[in-house]
Amino acid sequence: MDHETDQTFSRHSSYGSKLWVATRLGRSVEWLRKRQSVLKDMAFPALDPATGLYLKADVQTWVENRRKVSPRPETVVTLAMPEQTGDAKGEPDYDNL
Repeated sequence: MDHETDQTFSRHSSYGSKLWVATRLGRSVEWLRKRQSVLKDMAFPALDPATGLYLKADVQTWVENRRKVSPRPETVVTLAMPEQTGDAKGEPDYDNL
């Protein structure tokens, strides 16, 4: 089987074959087979017993969790409280509002 005949390479497929997984990892199917026990120890997703394929979302999540550099942080908006106006007793200074 190759990339052209493997239906799991379709963007519509939720599951991927061993060839899809190896390609996703930038490796060969032979490399994947040889490293299977090491990958299992590293919590790599197992084959789905119902389909005999890998759930693509699980593989993607595993890859994302391997990152050493965090993605760019989200922008945090901080709202500043307006300065309080008033006298020492805490009464509003209606003339300067």
